[in-house]
Amino acid sequence: MTTEELSTGEPDMVAARNVLFDLLCGAPTATPLRKPLTEAQWLWIAQTARDHRLLPLLHAAARAGPADLWPDELIEQAEASYRTHSMRWLTLQSAMRQIGTRLTEAGIGYVFLKGATLASTVYPEPALRPLRDLDILVEDSRAIDAQGLLDEMGYRPLPGRSAKPKAGHYQLPALHHPGTRVTVEVHRSLASGLAYDPAPLAQRLLASAQEHDIANRPVLLAEPAALYCHLLLHAGLKSSFDCGPLVVADVAFLHALAPTQNARFGEVAEEFGLARSHALFTAILARHGPIAHADGGPAAVPDRLVDHATALLALPSEAVRNRKLVRNLRQGKPLASKLLGMLRLATRPTRAKIAVATGARPDSRFVLLGYPIWLVDRAWHLATGGADADRTAEADADLQLEDWLARSDAPSDGRGRKVPPPMMQWQASCSAVMLAATTSHAAGKEAEADDSCKGAV
Repeated sequence: MTTEELSTGEPDMVAARNVLFDLLCGAPTATPLRKPLTEAQWLWIAQTARDHRLLPLLHAAARAGPADLWPDELIEQAEASYRTHSMRWLTLQSAMRQIGTRLTEAGIGYVFLKGATLASTVYPEPALRPLRDLDILVEDSRAIDAQGLLDEMGYRPLPGRSAKPKAGHYQLPALHHPGTRVTVEVHRSLASGLAYDPAPLAQRLLASAQEHDIANRPVLLAEPAALYCHLLLHAGLKSSFDCGPLVVADVAFLHALAPTQNARFGEVAEEFGLARSHALFTAILARHGPIAHADGGPAAVPDRLVDHATALLALPSEAVRNRKLVRNLRQGKPLASKLLGMLRLATRPTRAKIAVATGARPDSRFVLLGYPIWLVDRAWHLATGGADADRTAEADADLQLEDWLARSDAPSDGRGRKVPPPMMQWQASCSAVMLAATTSHAAGKEAEADDSCKGAV
């Protein structure tokens, strides 16, 4: 299934995607089905739900009926998934409480990100928002301390994975507790390798974290507006809308939680240079859900971009990975950079990617034995992808979406003018000071310029 088939291709698949997104955008209460679907449409919806952790949400939608329009097998699968995640949430709650308590005792500032906050405070039932792991943002200077604390609590690196942090990477290696089977990722930033500077948003998330009672203990969770901006960054600039459709439900439930705050969400998105991601999500919600554009409305989004973004969100995970290989070839980067990027994608899979190719559990100690199977599959896609005209056309469309999202990264100064991100401001300030020092030919000026740059940091 390609984005072309899901956006402008087979009418049956376009209709199936639209029904799925209608269900995801129906917060705070599930939207009843309005008409019967074909067997092929239900098969696609069921597979997409399994791929992207949507089964509990489909369980809630099925409860809204009409029951005779839903396949019995899907109802049973969705109910089983809902029960599983209800029980799993008890374990995750306990882990959040214990980790939050230990971090507070150690004097480490932190906030639980994304799924943990969404399940705890945004969704009407935590089980409707399945979590793969717990993401925790901590102060950069204390990230290693937080990782050490988790080690003391019994969390260990995943089998076969290095415990050594990658230089410059925004998160430390994931740790897994063999007893509870809870995986935790410590973040020292929100993203890496982007032109966008995520530091101001990370600082806002930490500074605005709110205490919530989790299993009778106070735990710090993300404030709604900052959480919304993090979702925009994650889905938009960081993932280019290929992160799966669950984020659409996240945004819909977040808007439904505080409908009077929707205008503020837009203002904060503008403040952090995420106005276009906000506009695109608003357009998706306006198309598929009960939430209309906020007063004043965001910038107009071309229909073709809304079509392409929703189709990207609905793609299977493996299809997303395959097209990234082709996208690397199509980017306007130096050849050496392209080849290095492709080499990383083609030869350095995560445990999750191998698990998808082999059917093994990602946390199994034997999952890496499936690497040869994954490598053969990857080599085939690498050899055929660049010669596939349809796939290269889709990769070009992906890059056009990326370019559109990146055009308004600069935050506003409050008077309608765009200003560069803080890091770029600091670099420009230092450059200006150094230029003044150079043209003055005064030794004292050079020292003053150096001091000015240090002060700017």
